[in-house]
Amino acid sequence: MAIDVRPSAVVLTLSTLLLWGCGGSSADVGVGLQNSSTGQLSGPTGAIGQQLSPYEILDLQAGTTTTATAIPDLTSNSLYYTTDMVFRRVHGLQSDYFLGVFTITQGQWKLLNGGGTPWTAIDTSVVPAPSSGTDTDSLPASNISFALISSAVQVYNLTAHAQLSVPTLRQWQFACAAGTDPTAWSWGASRDPAVWKPYANLLDNQVPPTSPSPIPTFTPVGSLLPNAFGFYDMHGNIWEWVTPGPHICGGCFDDGIDQARTDNVAGSDTCVVTEQTSHALIGARLVLTP
Repeated sequence: MAIDVRPSAVVLTLSTLLLWGCGGSSADVGVGLQNSSTGQLSGPTGAIGQQLSPYEILDLQAGTTTTATAIPDLTSNSLYYTTDMVFRRVHGLQSDYFLGVFTITQGQWKLLNGGGTPWTAIDTSVVPAPSSGTDTDSLPASNISFALISSAVQVYNLTAHAQLSVPTLRQWQFACAAGTDPTAWSWGASRDPAVWKPYANLLDNQVPPTSPSPIPTFTPVGSLLPNAFGFYDMHGNIWEWVTPGPHICGGCFDDGIDQARTDNVAGSDTCVVTEQTSHALIGARLVLTP
């Protein structure tokens, strides 16, 4: 599936499966204050420092959160893609928010939605099986409609001490752009595969394509480099739901970099998706309100 934005319209191109459906738009965000070399937010120490801690870790089973100023084993500890969710603070002019550092994984979705596994219905001709030995709990949860993620979050919020929600379009785009050009990518404006491949699970950007994707299916979350704000897989791997609309952003493993561009957005107003659309290449990442 590939989605391209042009000055006059948004054009949907088919690759493996057609998205269907047929209005919506924006919401809040601000400017991040961040050390560009370490990716850590700066702030005071002590109680206030804890309040402004860069990370919140949600225990999905208990529904409770803990704060952390650093998580050295973020991409190696299986807790962070099974029983826990990690959220990173984005500091804005209007309000701070905590966005998931990863998209929702299959392991997390089974807890969040009481054992549901919608990805098992996906044909392997659309999403090829992962390589032998891959921990499937670490793969993105997919084939999830906006209606289903919204319902799962509403039910979860009834008993949890923290509240989850789907990010707004502006929250998602600001975190994705990481303070850079929102019409480009989190790595900048370069189209050189040598620059973007370390950051995004996407098809090679060749016109026309002359080689298959080096990673022709989903990869475990956190397999590639994070953007400057510390978020993984903002481009590629799987499309992500945002509100209002709903809309989808980010592209997937079957798209080129133009489809994954930060400002390339598709939704019900472009006749692409509706709240009921369950698609093999769409998942989500969430916002936490502690």
